[in-house]
Amino acid sequence: MLFGSFSIDSLGTIRDANRELDAKFYEASKLEGEVHPSEVERFSVAADEFERVRELYQIALDSAPAGIDLRTLQVETYRIDFLWMVIGQYAGTQGLVLTIDLTETQYENVYDLIFTVSGEYAGIANFIRNLENDNRLQFRIENFVIAPSSMFEQIADIVGHNHAEELPGEATAMFKVSEISILLD
Repeated sequence: MLFGSFSIDSLGTIRDANRELDAKFYEASKLEGEVHPSEVERFSVAADEFERVRELYQIALDSAPAGIDLRTLQVETYRIDFLWMVIGQYAGTQGLVLTIDLTETQYENVYDLIFTVSGEYAGIANFIRNLENDNRLQFRIENFVIAPSSMFEQIADIVGHNHAEELPGEATAMFKVSEISILLD
C-alpha cells in the first residue's frame, strides 16, 4: 500500500525480511561463539611468540660486536630433535663419533653447545663443512680445535670443557657454539 511517499510492505514481505534478519543474527552469533574465541587464542599465541622472539633478538643485540650492521643479526630457535637429527646425520655419514653437551646460559631456553667429534681427519673436516654450509643452522663455530686423539686432554683444556669423555678415533675435534635458542620439548 502506498500513502503519498509512505509505503507499507505486505505481511509476507515483512516476514521474509524478518527471517533474513534472524538468519544474519544467527550467523553473527555463531561467528562470535565459535570463531572469535579461537581467533583470540590464536592472537594470544602469536603475541607470546612475538615476545619470545623479541627477547631472543635483544639477546643477539646485546651480544653483537660494536659496529656490526644490526640488519645482519639472525635469531633462530631450534627444536632439540631437529638439531639431533641434522647434526647426527652429518656425523654418521662421515663415520664419526659425536657427543654434544648442552650448557645453560643466563637466558631462558638459550644454551651453549659443546661438540666433541672423533674419527678420521677428513671426516671431521667434511662434518664441519656440512655444518657451516647448512642454511638451516644459523650458528657460528667458536674455539675449534682438532688434534690427534692422544692429545684429548689438551684439546678439552683449550675449549674449556673439562667434563668431556674421550672418544675413539684417529683425531678428536672440539668446538663450541654459543647462545643457541633451543626448545627442549
